[in-house]
Amino acid sequence: MRARRMPQVWDPGTANPKQRQFFTSRALYTAYGGAKGGGKTWAVRTKALLGAYYYPGIRILVMRRTYGELQSNLIEPMAQSLRPGLARYSAERRTIYFSNGSLIRFGHWAEGRSEQEYNGQ
Repeated sequence: MRARRMPQVWDPGTANPKQRQFFTSRALYTAYGGAKGGGKTWAVRTKALLGAYYYPGIRILVMRRTYGELQSNLIEPMAQSLRPGLARYSAERRTIYFSNGSLIRFGHWAEGRSEQEYNGQ
């Protein structure tokens, strides 16, 4: 008799009330501000990953002011939490590709050059 394989479960943690409000927003654009340490980065990481897994073909752009902030606060933690076989990270393209056709692209704001590069995304 073969052992039954349990499905992988991703538990990102528990959201605080403000994060829950952010997660349940159905607006096209949702602003989330506040003091340092309020969980904004965790909320963005979690909502982006859940959205990409749940909505096939969605395109998500995650931005930070500098590439260093982007790398340490977003890319590395998100890449480590990817479910094997369902998503992979390409460092060359700074993009997470999901098997359902979704993607998360990472960018940083570099003055006027960024406006042209990210316009429409």
